[in-house]
Amino acid sequence: MQFRNKFINRDRDLVLNVTSLVDIILVLLIFFMVTANLNQLTNLSIQLPKVEKSYIEDSAVALNLTITADGSYILNKETLTTSNKRTLTTAIFNLVAKKRDVPFVITGDSNAPYQAIVTALDTAGELGFSNVRFAAVKDS
Repeated sequence: MQFRNKFINRDRDLVLNVTSLVDIILVLLIFFMVTANLNQLTNLSIQLPKVEKSYIEDSAVALNLTITADGSYILNKETLTTSNKRTLTTAIFNLVAKKRDVPFVITGDSNAPYQAIVTALDTAGELGFSNVRFAAVKDS
């Protein structure tokens, strides 16, 4: 007496469709590759360069912009009334008129807001200054 399982059809070959498995593996591979790269970017340790030699500019010729810790601007020893871009643009334009070849020196407090520094650089670029420098203290 032979028992037949009525749930198994022996006339057909068993086929395992691996297309969907390959798709899932590729998606997981891409996901892990992207997250591994993002993890490396967030753990960067940045060390800023130190200045070994000082370059002294003639302060009468240079345009000196100082950014304080609270984000306010001091342009050639004159404190600006507000810290917005329009005030900074007007003050620089009134000070140098059409002379754009003078050095534009930005001095910033170490705790100055990054947005204030970006605004100063953006303003210098829009006004056409090509000689923009950052002031640093000599490493002792």
